[in-house]
Amino acid sequence: MGRYGERADTAIRLLRTVFVQLNSAYRLPEGADRLLLRAVTEVTLTLPGFTVDDPGLFRKPEPELLSVISDSRRTGSVKASLMAMLNCAEEVKELLSADIQRIINDIRDELNGLEGAVSRGMTSAPEETLDPLITALLALSGLYQDSMFRGLGWRFLQIGRRLEKAQQVATLLRALLVPVHGDSSEDLALESALLTAEALNTYRRRYRAETNIVSGLGLLLIDRSNPRSLIYQLDKLRKDLAELPARSKGPELPREQRLVLEVYSAVQLTDMSLLAGAADNDKSRKALDELLRLVQQRLNQVALAISDDFFDHTGGPQQLVNTGWNSEL
Repeated sequence: MGRYGERADTAIRLLRTVFVQLNSAYRLPEGADRLLLRAVTEVTLTLPGFTVDDPGLFRKPEPELLSVISDSRRTGSVKASLMAMLNCAEEVKELLSADIQRIINDIRDELNGLEGAVSRGMTSAPEETLDPLITALLALSGLYQDSMFRGLGWRFLQIGRRLEKAQQVATLLRALLVPVHGDSSEDLALESALLTAEALNTYRRRYRAETNIVSGLGLLLIDRSNPRSLIYQLDKLRKDLAELPARSKGPELPREQRLVLEVYSAVQLTDMSLLAGAADNDKSRKALDELLRLVQQRLNQVALAISDDFFDHTGGPQQLVNTGWNSEL
């Protein structure tokens, strides 16, 4: 439930950013529209989408964008992710408060009219039709903190959310900031990443200067005061995993904790100038790409490790908490 919700949240925020940029009163730099649209496909994984070299698709991107938002049969679309979240919520509704279930019902109502609302808004301000979903997801996030008991259900929900947020940050940055543009598209790419991560206003308030990729990467990767930064997610994930029931009596860290510690250390020790730099003939920031690829790979392994250790339904029932009761009674 947590992972699907965060997946939908990032997709909606990126789509809002793309709509704002494409409908801007200012002329976009050449190739910037392709960069933004390709990022939509790469972040949502609605392949092939904008990854194909089809000039007609880029001239009229609206049908593809509408599909990415409202096609429930398309894995990775906003509607498909939210419907999956709703299905998960139905399975665990006994763990959810009445307020959370009311928000869940609001999201279900929004989804019923989503395609029509977005279609009508395509000609004016399509980003505004997505705002109610963002508001509902923000309300859910707040209620998770205020209305759920801190049991294993809440812990796994938080782990799922942190895992997915970290993955989405890495994917977004690989799509927008790993390619080297060498023109004004560079500024637009960083601005779009910051806007999607709700960090643009903070960036402008702090630096009050022209866009600088070193400062922007620092805000998105290693700034602990930013609740959407990568290091923030990894830190919370590390602490949540440490609270899970021990799976062995040995002194070694569980596999999932070792994997998170590896990427946490790699991000924490990284050099922003090195990540932002690229040789004159390079078309990508190789150091940044390698770091983000490592994050993605290790977090995928974390998800599999957690699934294997705690959600393997092929075996018999496993006791997660030592009650001290005599099993022979």
